[in-house]
Amino acid sequence: MLKIIVDSTCDLPQELLEKYDIKMIPLRVYLGEKEYKDKATIGVEEVYDAMRNGITPMTSQPRPSDIKDMFLSFCKDNIAFIYLAFSSALSCTYQLAQSICKELKANYPNMDMEVVDSKGGSLATGLIALQAAKLAKSGYDFKTIVKQVKSMVEHIEHIFTITDLKWLIKGGRISKGEGMIGSILDIKPILDVKNGVMEVIRKV
Repeated sequence: MLKIIVDSTCDLPQELLEKYDIKMIPLRVYLGEKEYKDKATIGVEEVYDAMRNGITPMTSQPRPSDIKDMFLSFCKDNIAFIYLAFSSALSCTYQLAQSICKELKANYPNMDMEVVDSKGGSLATGLIALQAAKLAKSGYDFKTIVKQVKSMVEHIEHIFTITDLKWLIKGGRISKGEGMIGSILDIKPILDVKNGVMEVIRKV
């Protein structure tokens, strides 16, 4: 048996997570002083509502205990797993999961477990996880699925735009001056994720 694990940045709808038995580890979301578990104790619409009301959400990697508890439960049940983590260039989630995986390997040396850097996020990561789960359901072995996942990571494209430039300013992707000029001229950036890092590839 083989399980596919993602974090909540993958943006897969709950029905697909359940249909393909994909396990999800929530990142933490902060609205003011209050902490939530992404997609577990707070939904996307609630975050958007807060943003529309002038509240800037902050996010953080999953709690180490959330990752370790899930990994350990599979180790104890002798279930192989692949965790497709949010881009290591945008979060410390991958490094944290790698550290936990290494620790568990010492106690479960014969256990098949792999942490893969998705070098991206959102539905690009979700689609990779979905394909991996389909392969697992079809009976493909651990090594074959890991190889396929890593290949998909290198070939998938992440291209998107943002309607409000202030979020790029807050994230340090563009300067305040660039944001002001872009807003006045109604310029929208087209972004890509290359090697896990967001880049502006065109302005329209």
